[in-house]
Amino acid sequence: MIEKPVATAKVSTAIYEALKAAITDGRFPPGHRLKEVYIARQFGVSTIPVREALQRLDREGLVRIVDHRGAGVPSWSARDAEQLYELRELLEGRAVERVAERAKEVDFGAIETVLAQAERVLFDPDQQKFNRLDLEFHAKLVQLSGNRYLAELAEQVHRRIQVIRSRCSV
Repeated sequence: MIEKPVATAKVSTAIYEALKAAITDGRFPPGHRLKEVYIARQFGVSTIPVREALQRLDREGLVRIVDHRGAGVPSWSARDAEQLYELRELLEGRAVERVAERAKEVDFGAIETVLAQAERVLFDPDQQKFNRLDLEFHAKLVQLSGNRYLAELAEQVHRRIQVIRSRCSV
């Protein structure tokens, strides 16, 4: 009886990751309906892990669940982008302060590698590679702060920014 929820959690996480990637990279545009039954069929599972994944995405702001209407990808405005960038500035500013305080114990090798990779794809017509590397850079930066809660919040904010960036040049 305990194994089934654990297995469901793993399936739910896999569905969550797949949907998050599709939303973030623009395969699911604003207004796209996310039908539980259809997604469950695609993964060959019941609707329970799909519902769990959608609820998690809703909590993170990547999906909007409306009673009696289901889940969908939300639209984002220029004002949303402005507010998200402002929040990222606050979170990452604090992360950089913490990294500076710990500079002697921090290994910057991983960030330097990501920056070099991003520089190579900066002017590629397909900006999805750059966007993924940008997300990785910002994640590594806040992880170096040593504050996991700060890193979690910053990742959620940056993920939303990536969704907006995949749809326009904000």
